[in-house]
Amino acid sequence: MDEIQKIVYEITDRCRRQKILANEMLAAFVAKAIILESPERFQLDKNLSADDIEELVSLSVRRLAKEDDPSLETLRLQVSFDSSYVEKQDELEKERADSKRKYTVIEQSICAVKLQHAKDVATMGQLHKLIIAALLTKTGQDPQSEVYQKEVAAALESVLPRANLHAFSSLPYADKRERMEDLFNYVLGIRLFNKSIGKGGVDLPDKVSESHTRIEDLFHRVDAELEEARAVVEEYAMAIEMMQRAEASADETLVASLKRVQDELTNRRQYLNFLESFEEELLSLRDRSKDLKRQHDGNMEDLRELVGRKTAVPKEKVYPLFENLAKLWVESKEIDQHTHALLGIFEDLLKFSQPRYVKQLNEELVERITSKAQGKGQAGEEAVGTEGKSVSGEKIEAALNVESSEAIHVYRSDNPEIANLVVNFGGFCPVTIVERNNLLLPGNPSLGYVLYKYDWNEWSLRRKALQLANLHTKKTCSTQTNMSHFRRENETQVYLPKSGVTQTARERGTKPVKHLQYISGLRGHPDQEMKVVKVEVDFQ
Repeated sequence: MDEIQKIVYEITDRCRRQKILANEMLAAFVAKAIILESPERFQLDKNLSADDIEELVSLSVRRLAKEDDPSLETLRLQVSFDSSYVEKQDELEKERADSKRKYTVIEQSICAVKLQHAKDVATMGQLHKLIIAALLTKTGQDPQSEVYQKEVAAALESVLPRANLHAFSSLPYADKRERMEDLFNYVLGIRLFNKSIGKGGVDLPDKVSESHTRIEDLFHRVDAELEEARAVVEEYAMAIEMMQRAEASADETLVASLKRVQDELTNRRQYLNFLESFEEELLSLRDRSKDLKRQHDGNMEDLRELVGRKTAVPKEKVYPLFENLAKLWVESKEIDQHTHALLGIFEDLLKFSQPRYVKQLNEELVERITSKAQGKGQAGEEAVGTEGKSVSGEKIEAALNVESSEAIHVYRSDNPEIANLVVNFGGFCPVTIVERNNLLLPGNPSLGYVLYKYDWNEWSLRRKALQLANLHTKKTCSTQTNMSHFRRENETQVYLPKSGVTQTARERGTKPVKHLQYISGLRGHPDQEMKVVKVEVDFQ
């Protein structure tokens, strides 16, 4: 441990003397990366010699001194994000701990006060001031402000009158703490309701609405940045795929460019990954904030309907609503603090939205890649592929042999035992991994089998129906080009069907006989017999 600290300190000291921006965490990251790249030179299971330490420090400083290096920029991005996350989390926890400590000190003073008798006015006034100070401290307001004190005192009088302070002081310690929690919820709920109707709540922030608005603003910013980052990553991935298809190994400049573009893609993918994890955390806060706002608006509406213009309302009906308002406000305050911390992390992350290195992927390189890829594609059209033989039985076992190079087709219906075969390489194609230099494109395995030719569009289906009808009426058969195949504006020669007519000697129409049935005897005497009467009506 001392050896690691010594190495990190030496790296940061040399960087400071050479005016290189590098903190201890970045120095540790770079040193670890160099050790992992050269495991035969720096063995972790043995103590490093003085020469090894000197070489490791020199290599680390040399790498940190690079200015146009995507790999170093990726390390800086990782270190900045991790350190910013830890820093903001520590600040948030410290802020909450300080607030809790201030309230706990006043709460302990309240629990220690005991009135000698019901007419102990001096002690009663002291206890009343302590309770007001505790309630203001917990809401984050200045307990020394007279305006806040008067407002809280008015709300407190309706919950805990001065005459009941003697009974409050005689409660046990645990009961006093529970009672203080109830007092805070009731008083805060009353102040929030008064603020909503414009009769109080001086400088009391509406944390529910503020947190919801701040989260929505931050979410839209993150979403816009995500869309831009995804577009950049997709552009890099397509360029690398085209470079590998264009046989970049035949061009030395393209080989160097391919390695550089891959490093730049790694940097942009890391940036995109941080944004996605950031958005995932923000989405959970957003959903919770929406739920809190919905509950808050519902409670406010219930209170307005319940209180209205009444001078007195039952406590058992309004106090639970006041308590719910206070709890929603407190939770919204915590969410707002969390959102503020996330905003600081996002601002630090935005510093890496535009990389400090010079982008290798420019229009000239893309044009070269495209021309080479098209040339290879035209040459590849002349090649004729061979299909594997469809076999079954004992030849399958022979084909599974490592030395076998023959390709076979195996059908699940004929060979059910293939279901027990373990898929090697985790299902990835080893040929693609080797040929594309470990390039893996992101996918969604939950989609299952995707039929890329599947089409459901009504206009597209109509166009295919017209193509089929066009084929049925063609007179000649000729070679179609890629530009004319199945185009609607093509000219074709067809044999139109002849129009046929017939002539009869006379015109005549017929009307069939209409058969009707009636039931007689339904009305009249109960003993009357019912009968079915059939009638044939001839309209001719």
